[in-house]
Amino acid sequence: MIEPFDEFGVDAVAVPVVRCRGELAELNAAATELLGVARRVSAAELARCVAPPDRARWAAVVAGAAGQPTVVGLDGPPPCRQIECWVRPADPGSDAAADVVVTLVDVTERERLRACIEPFTLGVGFFDAEHRTLWRAPLHGEAPEELAVTEGTVSLDFVHPDDRAHAERTLADLLRRPGEQRRMVLRVRPEGAEGWFPVECHSVARPDSQVVGGVITRWEPGSLDGEDETSPRNLAEVSSEGLLLFDAGGTLRYRNQRMAVLLGERAGTAGPASLVDAVAPDHRPALLEVVEAGLVGERRHVVVAAAGDATRWIRVTCVPVDAGRGGHGVSLAVAVADVTEETEATAALERARDELWHRAHHDQLTGLANRAYLSQQLATAVARHRAEPLAVALLSVDLDGFKAVNDELGHRAGDQVLVEVAARLADVAGDGRVVSRWGGDEFLVLWTDEDPTTLVAEVDRLVGEIPAAIRRPVATDAGRAVVGASVGSIIANGEEPDELLVAVDAAMYAAKRARTGGARP
Repeated sequence: MIEPFDEFGVDAVAVPVVRCRGELAELNAAATELLGVARRVSAAELARCVAPPDRARWAAVVAGAAGQPTVVGLDGPPPCRQIECWVRPADPGSDAAADVVVTLVDVTERERLRACIEPFTLGVGFFDAEHRTLWRAPLHGEAPEELAVTEGTVSLDFVHPDDRAHAERTLADLLRRPGEQRRMVLRVRPEGAEGWFPVECHSVARPDSQVVGGVITRWEPGSLDGEDETSPRNLAEVSSEGLLLFDAGGTLRYRNQRMAVLLGERAGTAGPASLVDAVAPDHRPALLEVVEAGLVGERRHVVVAAAGDATRWIRVTCVPVDAGRGGHGVSLAVAVADVTEETEATAALERARDELWHRAHHDQLTGLANRAYLSQQLATAVARHRAEPLAVALLSVDLDGFKAVNDELGHRAGDQVLVEVAARLADVAGDGRVVSRWGGDEFLVLWTDEDPTTLVAEVDRLVGEIPAAIRRPVATDAGRAVVGASVGSIIANGEEPDELLVAVDAAMYAAKRARTGGARP
């Protein structure tokens, strides 16, 4: 038999841990909650917690054969939790290969975030204030190894020394400006010749975490100085961007070959007759606005969708030219670049930023606001309550009989009850209220109203409707579950946020004692 886990010294540890020996396994409290099985189970029953495609990898883990951390999915309806398994011998001095301890780490959000970025063919990464790479998607295509940064490396190591100070200043400025973005053109020096790449950097920092996301948008090996013929026309012809030159009357004076490709004009085909025709109809007004601004001396740019292909995006930049100072009759230069990959990568970064924010402020199981977010909103509401006529209400909802559900039907059924209760609570509370899973089977509801009378009436309604909504039976995989609810409420009257939390907790327990006659529910 496996010795009691308490003697092994990990039962009180909050990290899920499983000890395996042959056909038996024992879990600490955190592991039982994560996997939804009993404290002591057979190896076969434990394996059934893992998604079928990953069970071979799981078998290697519990046999002590995994040489590195292994990620497996838990069995269940998608999206399934992803668990990283770290294995070590239970007794370092023992030769028993099957006697192992497996530490489990829930990496669901990390893997979802990685999957969001991995498909893109650009170099995409997140790095912190010290420029350390937190993680990155690989840079595909023909690019030097210097650009293939890995997790843990300093993200600016591959930048040419002459450009590094500029890059560091730009990133430091971004970290002070959450939500903004900067574009840099930096050099890298692989073996052979210098190369250049533009970098779009987006600050996705939150008040409690400084993070920047960067996108390497294009790799251009070779020097930008030209070799033999360096006339403006020759340089324009080798440019990766399309170029149009117009005179003061709007007559086209020059168009390079790259522009013909971007406009879809190829040998033997008519193609669009103008830049406006090359843009999706809905985006043409925005393009014309930028062109007109350029004709009156204002430099502007716009990103628009290409005509006939909603998945292709182009950036149009209009630059006024002083015709009397070397402009040779040219009054407007229009540069056009295909920015489809950059636009898609920017959208991916936005989704990743939203994902990070949601993960930091919401409960993973129920999707409700978490303790941190409700605490922030409560502090804001109390500050407004003191500064202006604003009524603040706080409700505490504690489930009655939830422990019996866990004991009789299992933790998986308990999770299903919590998810259903959260949905019912949010539905009864209605829009405009912060509904939070405060911890375990306790929930808080916070809202404000400029009319105290309306707020008091709404408190009375919720105190009456919430218990009835929660008492309805919940169908779980293990059978029908029924729980009750005790509700306490408090209306702010100048208290500090911590004082309101203590008061509403006391009100909830008073309601619980009144309902049970002082007995434990």
